[in-house]
Amino acid sequence: MDIEELLSWAVNDELPKAAALEIAKKGGYSRGTDATASNWSQSLASCDNSHGVVPDFFAMRPPHPDALTISEAMRALDEAAIELPDDYNPIADLGLDEDEMREFVGKAKQMGLVFGQDGQLRLKRGMWRFVIMNAALGHRPPWETEKPKRSIMKGPNGKPLWFRQVDVPYTDDKGLLKSNIIEVNGYDAKNGRPFPDAYRKYEYSNDPVIAAAERLEYEMWAYALASLSEALEGALDDVALLPFDIPFRPWEDAPAQPANHKRILDDLRPVQPIPGRPDSMARPGPPPRDKKLKRTKNMEAFGKAIKGALSKGKKVPV
Repeated sequence: MDIEELLSWAVNDELPKAAALEIAKKGGYSRGTDATASNWSQSLASCDNSHGVVPDFFAMRPPHPDALTISEAMRALDEAAIELPDDYNPIADLGLDEDEMREFVGKAKQMGLVFGQDGQLRLKRGMWRFVIMNAALGHRPPWETEKPKRSIMKGPNGKPLWFRQVDVPYTDDKGLLKSNIIEVNGYDAKNGRPFPDAYRKYEYSNDPVIAAAERLEYEMWAYALASLSEALEGALDDVALLPFDIPFRPWEDAPAQPANHKRILDDLRPVQPIPGRPDSMARPGPPPRDKKLKRTKNMEAFGKAIKGALSKGKKVPV
């Protein structure tokens, strides 16, 4: 098995079996006490078992020992800190300028990462649970996107919107005077022109922040699986692990295409012979329609044919 198949096997087939063992340890299968019933109800109310997967309460056997080894290795993923270079940029192929990319990547980091109690960066949703989720679903995290189209943000009337930032003073609980910077309308309706400090904003056909956040998560997922593959090599008794071959940054080999990029797909329709021509001259497509319908070149001519047939008491050709 490769590492993805191995994790899917452990998460979907083996680790759910731990539910029966956990309930038995809590006394959930014995009879006669309110405490036992309470343990049973608490176990049923729990969405995940101790391995982070949906439990199978009807499993008759414990998980495979190799699956337990895999679970222990996955648990250790949350302990690893994430280190990113200062110039980290997963959206260099989207055709954005340097300032835009710096802003979007910064927002993506805020969206997907969080500082732990030790001051180190971690995946906000948890690397352990993120790996389990993708193994359960049987697919890789999304990373593909299109080059966004940039346009000036406009209002309902179709005119460009203007913005400006102003300081709003307020008094805090201790009576100290402070201020907040807020964004307000930057168009001076009284004078019919924007304020001197007003600026415009852009909107994009697809959000580059989401694209950067998804690629950040994909890359962290790929490195997590690489570390699991290394940790589990030689540690399993019955399962052979294939060499690791997941790309860390697949967008470098398949850069994003423009939003209006058209793909030319293969024509999968069956080839049909052209009447009266050699078999070598064939065209793809469905069989030619009935010749009776070919007599009419358009809907108007077909309507006239129907009227003529009805006036003479003939059947309408179909």
